[in-house]
Amino acid sequence: MTCFTRFNTFLCSKGINFLLTATVMVMISCVGKVKNTKEKTASSVQEAEKILELTLAKEFYPISDTKIVGRLEPPPPPYKLSEITYLISKTGDQVPTAFSGAALETLSKDYTGSYQVIMRDLEPNTCYQFNVNIETENGVKSDSKVFFSGCTLVDDVSDFYGISQVENVSGLSGAYALKVYVNAATNTTDVLPQPGDTYAYEIYAGKKSKISPNQLFDTTNPEVTKYTISYKYNQTVINGLEPDTEYWVGARALNKGFQANQDNPYYIPEQNEFYLEGKTQSDSVSNISWDSSSFEVNLEPGSAGLTSVTGSWNSVIGLFYNLRFYYVDQDLMPNQADLFTYIMNGNDEACTGSEDGNSDITCKNLSSSATSTTAAGLTSYKNYWMALAICLNEACTDQNKKIVSPIKSIRTEPEVGFYSGVISVLESIDSDHLDRIRLSVTPFDENGGAGDGVACKMRINAGSEIWLNHPDPSAGPPNTINTSDISVLPFNYKSDYFITLSGYNLATTDTYYFKCLPYLVNGSTIEIKSDGILPWVAATGLSLEGPTYTQFPGLDVGFLTCVDSNNSISITWPTPTGGIYAKYLVLLKDRAVGNPIFSVQDAYDEDPGYYVFEEHKDNNSTTIYGLSAGTYDVAVATFLDYMSGTAYIRSSDNVDVGSCTVNP
Repeated sequence: MTCFTRFNTFLCSKGINFLLTATVMVMISCVGKVKNTKEKTASSVQEAEKILELTLAKEFYPISDTKIVGRLEPPPPPYKLSEITYLISKTGDQVPTAFSGAALETLSKDYTGSYQVIMRDLEPNTCYQFNVNIETENGVKSDSKVFFSGCTLVDDVSDFYGISQVENVSGLSGAYALKVYVNAATNTTDVLPQPGDTYAYEIYAGKKSKISPNQLFDTTNPEVTKYTISYKYNQTVINGLEPDTEYWVGARALNKGFQANQDNPYYIPEQNEFYLEGKTQSDSVSNISWDSSSFEVNLEPGSAGLTSVTGSWNSVIGLFYNLRFYYVDQDLMPNQADLFTYIMNGNDEACTGSEDGNSDITCKNLSSSATSTTAAGLTSYKNYWMALAICLNEACTDQNKKIVSPIKSIRTEPEVGFYSGVISVLESIDSDHLDRIRLSVTPFDENGGAGDGVACKMRINAGSEIWLNHPDPSAGPPNTINTSDISVLPFNYKSDYFITLSGYNLATTDTYYFKCLPYLVNGSTIEIKSDGILPWVAATGLSLEGPTYTQFPGLDVGFLTCVDSNNSISITWPTPTGGIYAKYLVLLKDRAVGNPIFSVQDAYDEDPGYYVFEEHKDNNSTTIYGLSAGTYDVAVATFLDYMSGTAYIRSSDNVDVGSCTVNP
């Protein structure tokens, strides 16, 4: 028996046979293409009509129970691969049937210059026939009639795509280690693992100078080192490598079914052969790689920027011990060169806060892999120098053993947070304080910037501006401190939607204008912000209005109860959602007296047959006793007497009316 491919050799060794069919007539059950990443170049008609008599396919071998890899030779010069056309059929099919699940997963080039394609979504434990033809960038096509066989694996194995990335490791270990990432396998569940679920990844590494990539997964080769990690992690650091050395690195997945049946020759784990290159760092300190221009300092977002600054930078690659972050108030160290000199010549070995050599300077000790840090607890409205140092040894005291970033300057004064200012002016909603008006605002957004408070001012007609609650009593003209009868009641500028003013005369004929502005406190200085941006808003057309019907429809007829035993009616009503009122009026009409049709106005006028009862505004129910037998109409309205009993504010007259029959 002859074995034609690498996988065929494996099957032969296990005593497994499969059919290699050379017939072309029926091998058209699935057709597809895959394109190279390069665009086609223009070509002449003569070139495009050429037919290459080539058979570029070399072998097809499995990497899982649903995937087969095909290896293809590159076309001869001067042709470059553009498209691959493939035909697939199950071995032994008597009648061609479409196998729609088959498709090309990837097209990549290996170290020999050959191309690899992954056929995915195939059926487990099934053999296929493959016929491959190509089209080059200049339109030249091949016309091979040769078919190759390949069979998927018997067992359900991990759905795994191999290694994804190899990186250098920062710090002193960078010369002896590489960081490896894998494309995480797809598992069905962690609770009841299926045979195809991954339980571990195996990472393989070998020196480029000692092995070729096709030897990478041969664990019998003394030049190959294998590392095993849990399926829970998709990255690891492989150690024990040599400095300044190139390595081939690959990864495979071990599945639960293989773990339980690894003594069975029909069970093998996932078999991808993809690899990447990695190179360890030189153990020479002169080979540190870092873009010093990447060092930046920025205020923390929002009001946090008053006391916090974040430094950030690109990763430092090379052999070094750790990083240090320094900062100092510029009032205490006006010359930035002094900070550089201190770091190079006079810094402490510990780097745990305020420096012994200069207590004005603060130092933060960072790991070699750090790419950012935050300096907190700074003083607001101060300028700071900040710098990053790369320490080549633990003490970091020798000026030949460190690298210093550019010295950066920053001020702890963020942008002021958003504040809407006055949106509108509304009348009072407090019947006990009819001289109060409300300035509608949006609460201060400290997430967008800093702000220590909000100050409001007013002017009457075209008069002078007057601060109503300026935090600095020495503000002086032209913004004079409040001398009017209007005052600002306490409010929370971060959460309140209204600022209440007292002392306003609703009967005034003057036009009042209001403006509220955020401010910052900088030591003894009050900095008012947005004065030229936020508008004045006029208090016009203000009047006291009772609740509308929408705000207060009246009693809830569902809670109107007639109690026969003691000739009473129990009534409940909702609280109004708007308008102003001081009390409720319960209106009762005996239908047997006077006009039987209920009228709210007749009730207010106390016409014959009507009774009016008052209830405090905090009460939402009452019971009326001692009624004679008969039918009564009932309504509830709100009421406010705000001019010594000569004028009234009531809720809308179209309040709901209910009825109740009382028997003696």
